[in-house]
Amino acid sequence: MEIIEIGDLSLDSAGKRIKRGEVFVYPTDTVYGIGCNIFNEGAVERIFKIKKRPKNKPLSVAFYSLEQLLDFVVVDQQEKEILTNNLPGPYTFVVLKKGVPDFVSPLETVGVRIPDYGPIREIIRTANTPIITTSANTSGLNPPATVYDISQEVVEAVDFVIDAGKCGSGRPSMIVDLVQRRILR
Repeated sequence: MEIIEIGDLSLDSAGKRIKRGEVFVYPTDTVYGIGCNIFNEGAVERIFKIKKRPKNKPLSVAFYSLEQLLDFVVVDQQEKEILTNNLPGPYTFVVLKKGVPDFVSPLETVGVRIPDYGPIREIIRTANTPIITTSANTSGLNPPATVYDISQEVVEAVDFVIDAGKCGSGRPSMIVDLVQRRILR
């Protein structure tokens, strides 16, 4: 495991590592997340194990742009306007999925977000693949606002950690289910 200060990070190198299937911890506009290439089933499996998360509880996906996100979901015009008006931002929207593997979300839906933090969006763009986005904690524990808040167990289980100090709000994203039209968190 390697800790990389955000100022020392090579976006190209990070993108290649993600594309290869490495699991990493990264800063967002809300809390630190744990992620990987959404198409690498082994890496996604590692995240479920690291978080001690049941397989029937889907993972969310982060994108670098609305255009990229729209390639992986099915939304009507009203839902598209909601996404356009609120992303990037501290929101996860549950929408109908298209092209997101079932091992990421076994449901017809998936949580999607675009973090309002430029460096992570650039890393996703460089990796040329959406990534898993879930808080970098064991399920049921508080989500980490700093690298120092992340349990040693999680840190030791990933390939690399990107340290950017304290995350924006320090609170998880609001989850809005656009399919059922309700706020989940």
